[in-house]
Amino acid sequence: MMKIAQLKWCAMMVASLLASACSSVAKEAPANELFSQAMVRQVSHDNRYNFTGKAYFALEEDANDENLNAGVNELKLNEAVNLLTAVASQSDSEKVQNLLNQPSKDEKMRHILNKYGERWLGAFAVPYSGAVDLPNGRVELVPEFQMKTRLSSSTTKLPMLVDLKEGAVYADPEALTFWIDPILEAVDIPAVDNRLVVLKLSAEQKNRMPLENIYKAMPTAMQRGYATLPAQAFTKMEMDEFGKQAKAVQRIRSNLNLNDYVKVGETSLQALRDELAQQGSQSGVSAEDYQKTLNFLDEMLKHERELTEKLAKLKSDSTSKTRDDAQSDGSQKPSLAEQIANADKRKHDNEAFASVETIMSDVEKAEAKANDKTLEFVKTLRSIRVVEDVYLDRKGRLVAKRSKMMLPAEWDKDVAKLLGKPKSLRLYADSQIVYSRQPVFTVVPNENNVFDLTCVLRDIKQCEWAKAKEQEALKRELSN
Repeated sequence: MMKIAQLKWCAMMVASLLASACSSVAKEAPANELFSQAMVRQVSHDNRYNFTGKAYFALEEDANDENLNAGVNELKLNEAVNLLTAVASQSDSEKVQNLLNQPSKDEKMRHILNKYGERWLGAFAVPYSGAVDLPNGRVELVPEFQMKTRLSSSTTKLPMLVDLKEGAVYADPEALTFWIDPILEAVDIPAVDNRLVVLKLSAEQKNRMPLENIYKAMPTAMQRGYATLPAQAFTKMEMDEFGKQAKAVQRIRSNLNLNDYVKVGETSLQALRDELAQQGSQSGVSAEDYQKTLNFLDEMLKHERELTEKLAKLKSDSTSKTRDDAQSDGSQKPSLAEQIANADKRKHDNEAFASVETIMSDVEKAEAKANDKTLEFVKTLRSIRVVEDVYLDRKGRLVAKRSKMMLPAEWDKDVAKLLGKPKSLRLYADSQIVYSRQPVFTVVPNENNVFDLTCVLRDIKQCEWAKAKEQEALKRELSN
């Protein structure tokens, strides 16, 4: 009996030493590796859990931010010029005095925005909750849009469930259908009537997608994607109260922009495509449909790479165009419109034909300008910066997350100019995770509580209620 007790004690000691050793190794690992391992584990191992969180906006003032101060100074300079112009145009000294003493309409508007902007943003928030059960292919998200003041409150929930195995997306739109149902019945369309709505893939469509292969390949694809992120973008931070509440032992901060995440997505997509090609069809999907999946991934990669190339050329093209405006002899190069006009004169005597070509040229230039504007917007959008703290437990699992999204510098500057103060708009999101072998789902579909909208998208005439309505109309016509 004594020997058995000693053996148990030894076993406990060994287990304790191994656990502490693993913990110390995890703590010594670089921050970027800890981050990527935790993200991949969300798919490969730690893939059953419930989560809660909250997203909200905030206006933050930073008197030391050069970009924000530049926006404020630019605003003040423009206002000073406008005021001087207005004063110079007045001969009446009393009107001049009024211009100098009374605040302008813009100043009043900025005062209102500063006074009530933070109050409005503080009243709005989006708490959210949900559940993840990847082995069974289910993901739930329940956002709640809140607007709360001292004496009023308004909330709207929209529970949603994605069931990958069923090839279905469910939603509970009761907050909307409460108002829409009477209108639907008034035009002889069945009311949703407190049911879930669903959009489903057909059995044929489901069988064409190699979901099992994709799920198997995802961890490797994600690992390769996160490996592209720069190591210097990650830092180990001291634990804070938020992390202590989640019982975390590691806090890793990442400082990345959306373009970094796009690169992760592109690399992961390429790795996924490579893994699928290597695996071959193993999930009952035909070789033809499996190849279509690979072709689809190829098209996505091609589109993303073409877009990346266009964005990279955007700045260099605008610079080269500016340089090409001047000819080698120093004289100003004719504009494109002038070159087209000269060519028209040389080649065509018909003025009508020349005017048509000019119009077509203007249209092409307008389209090119619109495309450049779209690319500029995408490029600016990808410069949005996200500072994110992830909190890990002793097993290296993600147990909490706190992120701050910052607008591009140009947009920050515009906000500062709008408010007349060095303020910027920020989006925050906090979330916590609780792991469970059986996550709790609030959206639970069954045969009696689901209204199928799939037929509306495919062919509304094929919906059962539409067929019934058509038959009733036919009977009335025959009886008359």
